[in-house]
Amino acid sequence: MRSGGDVCRVHRAMLAVWLAVTTVTLCSAAGASRRAAEEVTVRLQVIQRRLPDFRGRIARLSAAGQDTAYPQVTMTVLENFVGYALEDASHDHVWRAVQQADAMEEMVARLDAELTRAEQPGGGLPSPPRWTGDVRARVSGPSFIAPTRTAIDPVRRTRPVFFTGYGHFGQVRADIEKFPGYGVNIIQIEIGPSAILPREGVVDKGPIGDLLAILNRAEKAGVAVNLLISPHYFPDWMLAKYPELRKKRDGFLQYCIHAPEARALLTRFIKILIPPIKDHPALHSICLSNEPVNVEEPCAYAASDWHAWLAKRHGDVGKLNSRWGTSYAAFDRVPLPNPFGSGLPFPVRNDFYRFNQEEFAAFHKLLADSIHAIAPALPVHAKAMTWTLMTSPGAAGFGVDAMLFGAFSQINGNDSDCLYQGGAYEFAERWRTNALSHDLQRSVKDAPVFNSENHIISDRDTSVIPAAHIRAALWQEAIHGQSATTIWVWERSYNPRDDIYGNIMHRPACAEAVGIVGHDLNRAALEVTALQSAPAEVAILTGISPMAWNDRIDNCTNALYTALSFTGLKIGFLTERQLEAGIVTKAKALFVPNIVHLSDCAVETLRRAYRGKIVFVGDENLLSRSDYDRPRPTPAHAASVPFGPTLWSDLRASLSPILAGLQIAPELQLTGASGSPIAGVEWRIARVRGGRVVNLCNYLSKPITCRLAGRGPHGRPAASVDVLTGKSLDGAFELKPMEIRLLRVTDAEARRSGAR
Repeated sequence: MRSGGDVCRVHRAMLAVWLAVTTVTLCSAAGASRRAAEEVTVRLQVIQRRLPDFRGRIARLSAAGQDTAYPQVTMTVLENFVGYALEDASHDHVWRAVQQADAMEEMVARLDAELTRAEQPGGGLPSPPRWTGDVRARVSGPSFIAPTRTAIDPVRRTRPVFFTGYGHFGQVRADIEKFPGYGVNIIQIEIGPSAILPREGVVDKGPIGDLLAILNRAEKAGVAVNLLISPHYFPDWMLAKYPELRKKRDGFLQYCIHAPEARALLTRFIKILIPPIKDHPALHSICLSNEPVNVEEPCAYAASDWHAWLAKRHGDVGKLNSRWGTSYAAFDRVPLPNPFGSGLPFPVRNDFYRFNQEEFAAFHKLLADSIHAIAPALPVHAKAMTWTLMTSPGAAGFGVDAMLFGAFSQINGNDSDCLYQGGAYEFAERWRTNALSHDLQRSVKDAPVFNSENHIISDRDTSVIPAAHIRAALWQEAIHGQSATTIWVWERSYNPRDDIYGNIMHRPACAEAVGIVGHDLNRAALEVTALQSAPAEVAILTGISPMAWNDRIDNCTNALYTALSFTGLKIGFLTERQLEAGIVTKAKALFVPNIVHLSDCAVETLRRAYRGKIVFVGDENLLSRSDYDRPRPTPAHAASVPFGPTLWSDLRASLSPILAGLQIAPELQLTGASGSPIAGVEWRIARVRGGRVVNLCNYLSKPITCRLAGRGPHGRPAASVDVLTGKSLDGAFELKPMEIRLLRVTDAEARRSGAR
C-alpha cells in the first residue's frame, strides 16, 4: 500500500504524460487543419485563375449575338462563392470550404464544356425571356403576366413570368444588382409597424425612404420585390400603453389581434406605408403576415364575436343545445373555448374550429382591405404554413383555411418545404407536402401559388445536398401551381445554432441550380402554364368537420394522394366549405378518404353533383354522420376500398381496376421498358397547341427506365421531344432520382400511339 505522497507523485506523473500526449494530439490536429486549409485554398485559387478566361469567353459570345444567361449563372456563382469558400477556410470551416471547392471544380468543368459547345460553328445557347422590370406583373389564373424580352431579341412580349429568388434580410438587399447574373428575379424583404411608429406620436418615414431606394435599384436590375408588412413587429410602447393587449398566443403575433387599439394601429401603419410605394413597378405584391396561426387565449372582443357567430349559425340556443348536448340559457352564456385549455367535446370543437378560421380570415381581410382602399390593384397574400392548411392532426385548430384565405388574397400564399432525404428512403426528397398543398390551394382559388418562404434545405444541415434536389423541388412546385417563390434564406453564418446556418448561400451548386431552373421555367413558361391550368381529373374530399372529428384521415389522405400521383392523372381537392357554397369540380371521380363526418349541406351537394362517381377509401360507414354526429344514410358510391395501415403502393394497386371501371385514364401511359406498370414517377399531361406536353419527375431514390405509350394494352410507344434540350426520345429512357423531363408529343404522334 502506497503512502499519500507516493500517490500524489504518481498522479502528477500521469498528469504530465496526459498533458504531453494531449498537446501532441492537439498540435497534430491543428497542423492537419492548417494543411487542409492550405490545400483547399490552393484549389480555390486555381478556380479563381480560371475566371478571367471564362469572363472573356462569355463576353465574346455575347458580342457575337448569343444569349449568355445560362453560363452567366454559373459564372456569377463561381465569382462570388470562391470568395465565400476562402473566408470559410480562414474561419475554421475548412470542411465547408472543401465541400464548396468540390462543387465548384465540377461547375468549372461544366462551364468550360458549355462554352466550348457554344463556340463551335452551329453551336448556340438557349435564350430565356426575362421580366423587363418596368411594369408590375398582373395576376391571371395561375400566372403572373408581364412584359418580357430576351438578350438577343429586344421586342417586348407579354407572357407568363415565373419569379424565382430569395429572402429575407440584409444580404438580399445588398445583392440586388448581382441577382440577374445569378438567374434570380425576385426577393422578399420586410418592414413592420415598429419601424414606422417607433414611439407614441412619432412617425419615422426613414424606413420608407430606404424601401423606395431598394425598389428603385430593383427596378433597374429587373428584380421584383415582395414586401412582408410584418404585423408581428408590434411597437412596445403600444403594449405598455395598453397592457390588456398582452395575450398568450402561439406564433409570431404576440398581442390581441381582436382589440380595436391593435387593429387601429395596423391600419394606420398601412395608411402611412402604402401610398409612397403603391405604384412602383418593382413592387410585386404584399405579404400580409408571416406564418400566421390563430391560437389566442380568450378576450372580451373575441367572446363577443363568438356569441354573434353562434347565434347566426344555430338560430336559437335550443338548437345549439340539441346539437352539442348542452343546456345553455343563452348564447352569451356560452364560454369562448380556450385553445390552451383541455380538450373540447367534438361538437364544440367543430364549431370553434369554424369560428376561429373565419375570425382569423376576417383579421387578414381587414389588412387586405386597408391596402386595397389605397391601392386596389396591388396583389396580397399571407404566408400560411402549408401544414396548417392540410389534414395534419390538430391543424384545423390553428385558424387557417385555404378557401377563406383565398377570399381576401389575389395570390395563394404559403410557407412550405421540400427537403432532401437521400438514398436511404423510398423517396429521395419529401415532395408530397408541397405537391398536395399547392394542389389544394389551386383547387380553392384559381390564382398563382407564391411560396414566399421556401424551405428546400433544412436549417443547420451540414451534409452535401445535390443540385438535382433543388432543381426537382423548384420545378415540381411550379408544375403544381407555384409561379413565384423566395427561398429561405440568402445569408451566411458561422454559428451552428443559427437557423440560417447550412442554407443555400453556403452551397454553390445549389445556387447555380436555382438560377438555371428559373431560366428554364421562363423558357418553357407556356408549357408549364398549360400543366398548371389543366383541369383536375380526380378530386379528394377534405373539410373542417372530418378534421375536427377524426385525426386518422391524415394517413388515409396522404396515402391516397401518393397513390393517385403515380397514375398520370391530375389531382384536385374539393372542400366541405366549397360544397356548402354549392361549388363543385368537373373531376371524373371524387375520392372520400376515411371521412365519416361532413355537414348535411355539403353531403346534399355531393349527392347531386357526384352521383355514381364517389369512391370510398376506408370503412363502409363513410359520410354516415353529420358535423354534429347525427346519423344519416351513407350516400351511394361507385366503389369502396378498405384502408387500414395500408401502403400507398397497395392502395394504388387497389385503385387501378376502379379507375379502369370508371373509364378514367391519362391520354398517354408511362410504363416500364417492357410495357409493365411502374410507380414512383409522377407524370402529368396537358394539351397544348399542336399536341400534348408531358412532365415527368422520378421521386424514387433509384433510377428507373420508362417509356411513353398510348392508352391500353395495345398502346404503342410515343415519340417525343424534350422541350428543354430539344432532343428526341423514341422508346425507353432512364430517369435518375429527382430527374425531371418536359416532353412534347405531337397530335399526329399521339394518335399513332393510340392516345385519345
